[in-house]
Amino acid sequence: MPLSSPRAVGFAVRGGMPVDAADWVTVDLGPFLEQRSRGLMIATEPVEPDGHGFEMARVTRELIISELRAMEDLPPAEAIGRAFATANGMLFDEGQTSPTRGYDRKVLIGATAVVLEGHRCVVGHVPPGQVVFIEDALAYTVPDLQSWAPSFITSEEMPISPEPLGYTSWTAPILAETELSDGDEVFICSASLAESLASDLADTELRPQDLASYHGRSPDAALDVFKGLLIADRIEDGAALVLAFPPQPGSLGTASMDDVRWRLRHRRRRARAQVRALLPRRREAAAVAALEGAEGDSVDEDTVQQEEPAYALRSPVRRMLSRRRRSADTWVTPGEARQYGLPRTHGVQLHRSVSIDRGEPGWRAMLPRIPLAGPLLVALVLGLLVVLTFGSWSLRSDEPADTTQLASLGEIDQYILAAAESSDPDDARQALTLAEQALFDAEEEGAPAPELAPRRAAITSSLDEIDNVLRLDNIARIGTLPDPLQGGGTSALLTGSGLFLVNGGLYQIRTDQQQVLSILEPGETAGGVEVGSLFDVAVDSVGLHVTDGDHVWTLQTDGSWAAVELGRINNLPWQPRPVGAFGGGIYLLQPEFRQIYRFDTEIEDGVAEPVDWVLASVAPELVRAVDMTISRSIHVLLDNTNTGDEVLTYTRGDLDSREMVPYLDLETTRPVAVLDGSATQLLYVAAEDEDGGVVVVFDPASDDAWQLRLPTDFSVDEADVAAPFEDLQDVAIDEDTGTLYLVNDDAVWTAQYELPVDATSTPMPQPEGVQEEGG
Repeated sequence: MPLSSPRAVGFAVRGGMPVDAADWVTVDLGPFLEQRSRGLMIATEPVEPDGHGFEMARVTRELIISELRAMEDLPPAEAIGRAFATANGMLFDEGQTSPTRGYDRKVLIGATAVVLEGHRCVVGHVPPGQVVFIEDALAYTVPDLQSWAPSFITSEEMPISPEPLGYTSWTAPILAETELSDGDEVFICSASLAESLASDLADTELRPQDLASYHGRSPDAALDVFKGLLIADRIEDGAALVLAFPPQPGSLGTASMDDVRWRLRHRRRRARAQVRALLPRRREAAAVAALEGAEGDSVDEDTVQQEEPAYALRSPVRRMLSRRRRSADTWVTPGEARQYGLPRTHGVQLHRSVSIDRGEPGWRAMLPRIPLAGPLLVALVLGLLVVLTFGSWSLRSDEPADTTQLASLGEIDQYILAAAESSDPDDARQALTLAEQALFDAEEEGAPAPELAPRRAAITSSLDEIDNVLRLDNIARIGTLPDPLQGGGTSALLTGSGLFLVNGGLYQIRTDQQQVLSILEPGETAGGVEVGSLFDVAVDSVGLHVTDGDHVWTLQTDGSWAAVELGRINNLPWQPRPVGAFGGGIYLLQPEFRQIYRFDTEIEDGVAEPVDWVLASVAPELVRAVDMTISRSIHVLLDNTNTGDEVLTYTRGDLDSREMVPYLDLETTRPVAVLDGSATQLLYVAAEDEDGGVVVVFDPASDDAWQLRLPTDFSVDEADVAAPFEDLQDVAIDEDTGTLYLVNDDAVWTAQYELPVDATSTPMPQPEGVQEEGG
């Protein structure tokens, strides 16, 4: 299941005055929230807090951000390493450009990069700076928070510490990885606040693990600790950020194929956290032992608590941990009044007196990695894992109370997991069908909607994967059709000049300006001939062609129209049917006559006589023709209500191949249009069905096929507006931009689509010419 949408709160102070936190950290969570790509948080700070140092920290931060975005195809750890190497090279070169600066005048920058990808969180760090992870009842720190304490002792067995960016020609950042869940928090702070936090913990005999009590609390409550440290220690230059994922009680949902496995891992982690919470606090045991040794008698823990020194009560950390969790500490969504400019982030103004006894900033050399659980913890986890795992099911307050609902929800999860693990599409589909039935049963039993929605999304996602369904994106209604174009019979054609629509008159929609322009109207005179009721439009290398069945008009380069009269057979009028064009000739599909007729529009005088283009032996099936499109050959879409819709391909007038259109249901589908890809060998078939509508994309030369469908949660806001596929009249495709144009009953809709990379790998050969093939 995806993480809940995070929020971040923070502040920054420079020279004792509040500044915009964006001067210290860049929060770029937009792509992560939209589930398109990674979320980034990059914090930088100079070792020497002067004007030039802060400016180079800003440049370094922008460079790391741009490098990480450019390397989103690489694993997060590798991308962080390369981004840090690029920034380090820039800073190192900066320090070498001026020989008068000397070795001690190098600009050294600390950097912390946090990359979010699903539940995965990868951190890269070079000092100074600090990161703290709060996960269930566990707290991890990068670097070791105790390394800032005065009592921290280094040893030769410890790993080599990384240096700040710009110190040497190469860099080796600390890299750490963890998994995040709802309720977790991430603290990022500057070196000054990290040192203050470590000292506060040491003075109050707390340990970094005690910070785990902040799990699930409001990010403002955690930020108050850093504000208290800033004020108590009179810190002039400091900054802190708290990123928190709000807890979602009752969420057992799944939204991806890995969610079932994620739930199991998450339960194991919760069990480990509960075991960790059962361990005795070392500081209390040490205090009891010290008192027993001094007095020779045992002392209870209440006495120890009463003997705490006064400074412990003034500690920001102790003050927050000692008080009982109140409603103000639990999760609340930050108000808009506290926004300070970072996406999904708000700030806290800080008002206090300015200190004059400013100390020198510093950082310690040896910064070990995330601490590991000790042997005792591992032994307890192994011993109590089974008990706590099953016990947590009954103790959790966020589980559904109704055992019947719980059984139904568990049944759904089992079917989803079975479908994910099945290698046979038919077996997977059967499992998902059972999951849908179990979902319906759970809904009937009154299961909460928050429990059902993610499972429904997981089932839909799994079926989409099996059926090669690609969901359309950025769906927009670009304009209402003029009255003559509504109600049916409208044909569409996309050219470089815009979208042309024909139904009685000829109209042009400027896609860049979303304007509808009238080009030709019935009753007007064009090319010396009165225009009748136009019914289709086509384009080729000669120009734009439009016809009313009696004449065909071709748009000249000077903007004028040239008209040619169309001959008839037995003086019968041509019915409004699909028209195509190639090489100066137009092709008119007439299902009633079981034929495609070609007319030469480049004759200087006389009448363009119809020529049978399809051989008589392969023409009878054209009686069921719905639409046609011309590329290297002519592709005709048939509506076969008994055997399934087909696309017949004619080359040189003879039947070359026939392809069944996949995914279309015989009973509920109405085929509407067929188009060919302008630069590929793909065919597009648009149809209406009971699921709203679909555009099937397939390659006649292979078995590759995809379905373009509306998102499952798509709805039309206005009651009197037709949905995109409702009473679909025609479609147009722009493969270059991945744009689909849908002309429905009353408007034109646009939508974006993206086919797999290999779907457009085979370019369309240059046309040999339909006229030469069969004319």
